[in-house]
Amino acid sequence: MANDNVVVICGDTPSGGSKSEKSWKDPNDPKRSYDEFWNDTYLMWELAYVKGGFPERKAGASADHIHVLYGYGSDFISGSYRYRPSWVSEDIDSVTDYSAYYGDVANIFNWLANGHDFGDWFMRQMTNYDELFTWTFDHGDSATVDGVYHVYLCLMGTNRMREDDFRNKVNQINHWRRVFWMQ
Repeated sequence: MANDNVVVICGDTPSGGSKSEKSWKDPNDPKRSYDEFWNDTYLMWELAYVKGGFPERKAGASADHIHVLYGYGSDFISGSYRYRPSWVSEDIDSVTDYSAYYGDVANIFNWLANGHDFGDWFMRQMTNYDELFTWTFDHGDSATVDGVYHVYLCLMGTNRMREDDFRNKVNQINHWRRVFWMQ
């Protein structure tokens, strides 16, 4: 049985508050809240759930293979029903599993590498026969540290994940194939 997994990470929210005191919300237009942070995250979940055939524990399956790490750890309530889980199924209340803070992002990759017992279910570690698809939505950042240029995945709060840290976390995961889309 395949243990393919999808990881969806969005380290910002329409209301802002993730990287600094800066907010993505337009103070001159309260209707413009940059809801693409949620909409694109939701669409990636929907693509995996509806088209990708990945079992989703919230829909009654015995295993959860879509891991959504978004904002503060809960779904954004979109003004459009199109971007709500009920669009896909009235049985799904939420698609977000964890926040997009550094600790949760590090945990998901560790759990995929080593497995994790949640008490009511067990996340199996990935094997050399499994596929990992990871999608991130983030404007990113870069900096030169001690003469070395680095790029960062910006997450909630002030934490960022440097490319070598990200690489080390995903390289510990057994896999047959890995795909990374970084928006």
